[in-house]
Amino acid sequence: MRDYLYQRERYGVGGDLDYRFDARNQVYVKGLWSLFKNYGTRWVYDISGDASPATSTSGTIAGAGLQRQSQFRTPKEQLWAGSAGGKHEIGAWTVDYAFDFAGTRQLDKNYRSSNFDYTGPDLTVGYTAADHTYPKYQYQSASDAAAAANPANYTLSGYSLSDHLTTGRDLGAAANALLQYEAGGFASELKLGVRYRNERKDFTNEQQQFSSTGSTPLALSAVQGSFTDPSFYQQLARGYSLGPVADNNAVSAYEDANPSLFNETRDPVKDSLGSFAGTERITAAYVMNTTDVGALRVNVGLRVETTNASYRGHALSTATDTAGNPIGAAVLQSVRGTRDYTDLFPSLQLRYSVNPATNVRLAVTRGIARPNYPDLAPNQSGTI
Repeated sequence: MRDYLYQRERYGVGGDLDYRFDARNQVYVKGLWSLFKNYGTRWVYDISGDASPATSTSGTIAGAGLQRQSQFRTPKEQLWAGSAGGKHEIGAWTVDYAFDFAGTRQLDKNYRSSNFDYTGPDLTVGYTAADHTYPKYQYQSASDAAAAANPANYTLSGYSLSDHLTTGRDLGAAANALLQYEAGGFASELKLGVRYRNERKDFTNEQQQFSSTGSTPLALSAVQGSFTDPSFYQQLARGYSLGPVADNNAVSAYEDANPSLFNETRDPVKDSLGSFAGTERITAAYVMNTTDVGALRVNVGLRVETTNASYRGHALSTATDTAGNPIGAAVLQSVRGTRDYTDLFPSLQLRYSVNPATNVRLAVTRGIARPNYPDLAPNQSGTI
């Protein structure tokens, strides 16, 4: 069972400036900045153990294991962007252009999860899962229920810390030219243009695990928080109780002040395998023509895109003998790679105006789906 308490704050500023020289020439500048503090606390109450089924949907769990987890996160998400451009009429042509940049940054610092395991007298939990949406559990005696709700029966078994940093930046430029003309007495438009985009994303992963080694682990009753939620699950199904929860500030202060009471485990290899960087540069050009033939509009176009993708990640490699059997220890290596490709995207669109309120449209186009950056960089998963 889970309950959440969010403390979210957002700050931002944006603006734009337009200047018109005359009816045929204008320029603009735009920008924005945003900071989002997506803070939140999550409390989790877990019941585990080996079930002894009485029927296909009910039974008991003798010697059930209980755990109360307190998790506090502090992601800070920043966004900034700007663009500048203009539009000009030069003879029969209308020309517009734009230069833009954008950046993002998401920092998860001291993302902490603290686990309090049940250490009280053995107890038995009954369960009924006939309703898969709202399964029910119950303690088999009043003394078991009291023991499960007693914060003194839970002690800190360990905690984990996660630090993640994701950054991104995007630079681009575009220019378009439009010519309005007549073809065989039909109103037509010819439009052509070019665009360039340079995007980069980096992700750094760091994780630490701390297991309690003290002879007298911290009891939940010593750091119990005041948070309560009387309406917990009441709108869905009555009978669920969240029970005692930890005060995150008090738990964190204890953990930071007593490093000698915990055994730290850090896996630099796993952190490196989860980190990556990638860059994608796209240069594109297109030409498109639109002609209105009575109630029928015909649009034909062709776009060409050249993409250069590069990435950096890490991988484990193990030397093998002539038979392919691994020999020696696995070695962490930095892996870099690039991929270049060019695509053509033709398109044909027909639109027929049946009446002012009804259009019938037919379109035949081609497109591609680009991979996410974690898919580009090499990655491995498993137990290390």
